Formats: sequence, structure tokens, C-alpha cells
Amino acid sequence: MSGNGSDNRDIRAAGEQHYSNSVWFRPPEEPARRTRKGAPPLSRDLLAEAAVKLLDREGAARFSMRALAAELGVSPMSAYWYVENKDQLIELALDRVFGEVEVPAAEDGPGPGWRHRATSLALGLRASMLRHPWAAPLYGSHLSIGPSAISVNASMTEIFASAGLDGTDLQMALGTVIQYVFGTALSESQWHQKFQQGEDENEFYRGILDGLAKSGKWPESVPVPPPDFDIRAHRDGMFAFGLGTILDGLEARAANASGPAATERPDRTSA
Repeated sequence: MSGNGSDNRDIRAAGEQHYSNSVWFRPPEEPARRTRKGAPPLSRDLLAEAAVKLLDREGAARFSMRALAAELGVSPMSAYWYVENKDQLIELALDRVFGEVEVPAAEDGPGPGWRHRATSLALGLRASMLRHPWAAPLYGSHLSIGPSAISVNASMTEIFASAGLDGTDLQMALGTVIQYVFGTALSESQWHQKFQQGEDENEFYRGILDGLAKSGKWPESVPVPPPDFDIRAHRDGMFAFGLGTILDGLEARAANASGPAATERPDRTSA
């Protein structure tokens, strides 16, 4: 028994050490320091802004502390006053992306309704991920617990609470929508990067369709897209359809939970 207890303490300690490495657990940042002549003082905010610009231009694979320092005209050691490593810079950059999302105000009386606000927030989050195609792939491997990320999550939680969800259902609703947004954004952002060199995405897609049709491999039961088919508009429509379907389910679940049958369901989490 004592061995298991020691093992558990070691596991907890390792977890605490891992999460304490987050930039958001660092002490308050050092006083702003000067960069090259005429440039604004170096700060955590300036690092985050520069990191986003560099990631947008070069991608995650070429991102480094040294590259960021060169971008700002400072020595690589200067950045270490504010962050310990590249991962902490990425955390700052990710929260900057979350900060681009317009968070709808909480309703205090009649308003556009929870579905409208949930849709607006999800669309805004997807748009921010697509503007920065490096963000969605990195979201799954870096903590997103900065102030902007927390603000987005708190807003979505408030929206679903106003729909009548609570407890585990409220947590699951938040996770379902957030993961849907990031899952689709991950796929889309990877696809978009394929066409950054100027190739027309619609022409590429139509070429694939033509090849399938001529080979006889296109399923007869599936309608052939028209010649003016727009793949990006199609993806927008698919996202809206999927999000609407999720919200339909959450709306029905909230209605069932508040109705007479709610007391007859001892375990709502298994549904």
C-alpha cells in the first residue's frame, strides 16, 4: 500500500510540475525592457503580438525563440525575462488568437436568444482559427488557460446555462461545441495551407470530381456538384449544418431535463 501511495504522489507531483510550466503560472512579468532604438519596450504583450505574426508568416515548424528575437531586434536571451521556452510563447500566441473572438454580451432580459449567441461565438472562434492556420493543430498540445481563452469558455458556458443546461450536461455541451469547432478548423486549416502557393482550390476540387466521374468511380446515388460549385462556401454550409444539429440536440436535451420526465432519468450522463 505504501508503494502505491508513493507512486500516486510522484504522479501528482509530475502533473503539478508539468502544469506549473505554463506561462500563465509564471510570476508577474518583468518591467518592460527596451528593444532596438525607436522600437517599443519589450513586454509579454509585444512578444505575443510578434509571435502571432511570425507564426502566420513562417508556420509552426520554423518558429523558434531565436527567430522571434530576430523579428523584434533583440538578443534571444532578452525574451527569457518573460517566457522560459518556445511552448510558453505559443501559449501567449494562442491566447492572442482567442482574443480576436468577439464574445457576445450576457443577456439580461429579451435578446436574440441563446442559439443565436452560441452560433455567433462558434463562428467567431472558427474564423479566428482559420485566419491563423497554425493555431488549431497546436491547440491540442498546449494549455489554453489564458484570460482570452477563459473568457470564451465562460461565455459559452453562460450561454448554455441560459438554455437550461446544468451540471454534467453543461460541461459536456461546452466540450462538444468547442471540440466540434476545433476539429473542423483543424481539417480546414490543413487543407487551406495546401493552396497558399496560388493554386485555385475550386479548380483543384473540380479536377478531382472530373477524374472520378470519368473513371466511373463516382457513386450513382450521390449528386454531382454543379460546375460553379464553391468548395469554401460548401464547407461554410457544412459547418453551419453540423453546428445547428448539435444545438438542436442540446435544445432537446435541455427541454427533456426541465420536463416531467427529468425526474425519471436517474443517469442523464449515459444518454
